[in-house]
Amino acid sequence: MIETHGSFYVSEEIEKIKNPSLRDLLLEAFAEKGDNPIFIVDGQKIVFPESKYSSRRLADYKNKLIRWAEDPHFPSDNIEALGLEVLIKLMLRETLKDDRDIVVALTPSTVDFIEKKAFQEWGPTGDIVIGKKLPDGIKPIALISATLTSHHGKKINQKLKVPIINVSGIRLFGGKEQFYINLFASSPLPSNFATSLADRSSFAPKLQSIVNNFKLK
Repeated sequence: MIETHGSFYVSEEIEKIKNPSLRDLLLEAFAEKGDNPIFIVDGQKIVFPESKYSSRRLADYKNKLIRWAEDPHFPSDNIEALGLEVLIKLMLRETLKDDRDIVVALTPSTVDFIEKKAFQEWGPTGDIVIGKKLPDGIKPIALISATLTSHHGKKINQKLKVPIINVSGIRLFGGKEQFYINLFASSPLPSNFATSLADRSSFAPKLQSIVNNFKLK
């Protein structure tokens, strides 16, 4: 095992990912999924409960994301959806870059992976969290559910009191989602590729329409 970010461990399998920039994005993803931030809702501090279930799912998430990054062109078991989550996160981060207080990150495992018995109180959930940095925590603004299907719609997380917005890879990328996921993973600088993609005229309006579904203030 190798230690990363000074606070958590990941499998040595990550060393098989030859692109150091893609490897760094995975380490960032692991840090975000392993975080358990304080959310500020109506002046109250909320921390999602940690559980053995969320810990197991986090370990499984790490392994699958590494497998995807090792061979993104021939994914199995729909693990390319995890790459899609990272790509959409970076694209939304670019769209919202003008507000330095806005946080766009993968949803922590405690928020993403909720036990069935706790789901009624703490769910439903999403893959990406958007919030505003406050001195004592994060004010949640929205959750984003990234999907490879054409499904769309909106739900509400009752605990955080924010919308959960479904973002379809098919709709965003016009049916070429696997093509763009592959380009993202193959780029020498995948983060820069995601940024340039977000600024293209073919994608910027779609991303802005997603942002228009929630209030940033």
